[in-house]
Amino acid sequence: MPRLRKQLFRPKIVRYVDPATQTRVPKGTKGAKRKRERSEIIWARYRDEHGNTQEVSLGVTDWECAQKLLADLIVKAERRRSGIAHAYEEFLILPLAEHLAAYQKHLEAKADTPEHVQLTIARLRTVFDGCEFRLLKDLHEGRAAHWLHEARSYAPRLELGTPLTIACRGATAKSYRDIARFFQVSVSAVEKWRRDGAPIARVTRKNARPNDLEAIRRWRLDRETSKSRIGKSTSNHYVRALRSFGAWLVRARRSLENPFAGLTALRATDDIRHERRTISGADFEKLIAATRVRKRRNGKPAVFRGLNGIDRAMLYLVAANTGFRASELASLRVDSLNLAGDANAYPSIRVEARYTKNKEAAEQPIRPDLAAAIAAWLLQNRGEARRRTAAADGSQAVPPRENAAHAKLWPGTWHEEAADMLRRDLASAGIAYRDAAGRVFDFHALRHQFISTLAAAGVHPKTAQTLARHKSIRLTLDRYTHLAPSGAASALDNLPELPWPSTDEREKSVASVALWEEKPVPREATAGHEARAFSGLPETTKALASKGFGGDSLGQKTERGRRDSNPQPPDRQSGTLTN
Repeated sequence: MPRLRKQLFRPKIVRYVDPATQTRVPKGTKGAKRKRERSEIIWARYRDEHGNTQEVSLGVTDWECAQKLLADLIVKAERRRSGIAHAYEEFLILPLAEHLAAYQKHLEAKADTPEHVQLTIARLRTVFDGCEFRLLKDLHEGRAAHWLHEARSYAPRLELGTPLTIACRGATAKSYRDIARFFQVSVSAVEKWRRDGAPIARVTRKNARPNDLEAIRRWRLDRETSKSRIGKSTSNHYVRALRSFGAWLVRARRSLENPFAGLTALRATDDIRHERRTISGADFEKLIAATRVRKRRNGKPAVFRGLNGIDRAMLYLVAANTGFRASELASLRVDSLNLAGDANAYPSIRVEARYTKNKEAAEQPIRPDLAAAIAAWLLQNRGEARRRTAAADGSQAVPPRENAAHAKLWPGTWHEEAADMLRRDLASAGIAYRDAAGRVFDFHALRHQFISTLAAAGVHPKTAQTLARHKSIRLTLDRYTHLAPSGAASALDNLPELPWPSTDEREKSVASVALWEEKPVPREATAGHEARAFSGLPETTKALASKGFGGDSLGQKTERGRRDSNPQPPDRQSGTLTN
């Protein structure tokens, strides 16, 4: 193979300059003069692993540096030709944006929900932009940890001059989804911004005017203050996203090691921003009753994203008796119901694996009275209800119409704003969304309600864990189980009786209190019962009562059967005991 000539060279380039100002102008400018000259940047010419000639710009102007870079290129080409080169080397020069795009496709291929994929990529981009990571070699665990620490200390602000600021200039969006995609947040977050006062027009079928993204960005900039710093739980979500991304880099042979393997989650129990609670059974009944008849100011039934009051009441009832999450409930169809059951099994509701959090199908048993209520609700309040009920319980009395069994029980996008939906129904029932202790009752609190009700009913913890579909019983007991102090105190009534001689309750209590407080017992309270009160006590109790809690604690030696009825205190000046 012939040797290459001029492995390092400065190529000739053509520029167009203005004759008057001698400044560079674009090609085609009127009166511009064409000028051919040598480039200041040094280029390299070498053969790759396939023997093909490659010409690349080294990006330097110093010949000594260029020789070193050329030697590295030649060594890497020889390693690739011999098969000993690392596969990750070709990914080091790729921008992080390309790695994130590949990671997003990986998450989508795993059948993760679109909301989870979008939120994970948004968190990664937030950290990478905050730490100014651009290439794979820029990833650094310490800088990411420092950025998270600052984010927990004060709110990260959207400073001017960032790529987001430049992209916002003159840009508009007509829908919530376009705004969410631009700012890398969820649609629910955009709707919450609008409720909080963001300059976002309410999107309806008749109103689809464009929204100024620059105005939205400035509103966010003014809104993010030190009071809105992220909590420890949010910081832990960022840590998990970074570690998962680093583990994927290793599995995809894009990196030799996980650059974020050393990041650890924080203990978030001392910084809970959104603590949930449960409500009493009476309040829950009031919520269901108020939701069924709730109306708007004009007297029409209150409808939330296509769900009327009866539909929402049944939704809350099923959520509080199954523990299903909002996304799982939104996926339920008529053929997910088994309302009839059989002789050996309860009625049940099935959630497909792609909608559950652990990606495992869930077959949740339900109470027979709940199954009857669902059947009556389908029959009375849903379109094509008779055919749906027939398809659900397996009856062939009424043949179901094609695809009727695949109809959603609660269709629509209500699950994106489930907390806001429940908040409105709580207000109509006169129940506070947030109590005096700052705890909230949102839609996910219905899952807490289900598990706490099981615990209050005396269900075995392992059974509650199975019904809650938790891998750890600690999660079931510590996070999702809420018991009132009165309920814990009433559990003492279930304990067995004390192994103590039975005496008159009044006399026993008076004598016991007087004995422990070292007060003289009234003679009228113990007359005629002194011998009976201590006649059957064991030897240790007799000694305890006879000693008067004084002898041994002061160091006196007391022989069994002989005691000093009036012991003297010790002589602390002489250090000896007096008789």
